[in-house]
Amino acid sequence: MVSSSSNQRSVFWQSLTAIAYKEGTPQELSSKLQQAILIFGSETPDNLDCVDQICIGEAQGTIGPILKGTGELLSDIAWSLEDMPMPSILADMHPDISKEHWGGFTRFVTLMLSALNRDIEPPN
Repeated sequence: MVSSSSNQRSVFWQSLTAIAYKEGTPQELSSKLQQAILIFGSETPDNLDCVDQICIGEAQGTIGPILKGTGELLSDIAWSLEDMPMPSILADMHPDISKEHWGGFTRFVTLMLSALNRDIEPPN
């Protein structure tokens, strides 16, 4: 669980808002997001690995969060999770989560990630 100050949370949300509203180039947005992840979540090994794997890039006519070097949108990966049953290790850790809860969780994550995507605009 992430514990952060209001300022750290604000930096993270500002980086997400900048992505959603196209406030910079993919490279600038990647840099802002990566910095914000480390400010919000701290420089733990997991967060350092995250910033090494995630960037803002182009895939399938869309700009959004992708896995570096793959062209795979995070929203597409999340969408794929919606069709999968809840992993047994997760069910063991959280026995009160039902199949319906899992479906609601995966849909919400997909929608959040999809909100960060935008169509690539043709040059003027």
